[in-house]
Amino acid sequence: MRNIVTALVCLLTGVFVYFTYKEYTAAQTTVSLDVKDKTQKTPVFAEVSGAVNKPGLFELSENSRVADLIRAADGLSTKADTTWISQNLNLAQKLADSQKIYIPFEWEIVESTGVVSPLVSYNVVDSAQASESGININQAAVEELVTLTGIGDAYAARIIKNRPFANLDDFRQRSQIPEKTINALSSLITF
Repeated sequence: MRNIVTALVCLLTGVFVYFTYKEYTAAQTTVSLDVKDKTQKTPVFAEVSGAVNKPGLFELSENSRVADLIRAADGLSTKADTTWISQNLNLAQKLADSQKIYIPFEWEIVESTGVVSPLVSYNVVDSAQASESGININQAAVEELVTLTGIGDAYAARIIKNRPFANLDDFRQRSQIPEKTINALSSLITF
């Protein structure tokens, strides 16, 4: 009889432990952390404009570089200033989300010699003075070009960069000077 009582006590203890443990685990709240999967990459949205074939906003992978953005825009335009790009744009730089890259056109960059010149006063040439001789835009220095009405340092640099010009029509097409300014200059210049 003693064995039966011992067995019964063991059985009741086991049942008590079972139900207590079951109730304890049911009462615990399950906490799940939303851990971002390291293999899932966040896209980067970047914009490229200027001298590229297809400017716009592009969605690229997280570790994309500036070169990838230019490739997504179907490459550089033939009018891109490749000298400026090679000297100033880091194609290996990683893109940041919402970054914008501007690729300048050839005519937008005024070349710098690195030499600081003293201030010079220029005399503006009027039509009476210019009609006597005219300024040859294929040979004139910056100092001569800026004496023409409407021509400053930036336009003078464009003229020098794009010369020689065969005639007035060629000058209109390739100089990147506004039509209104060219019309005012037409009687003041020679080729």
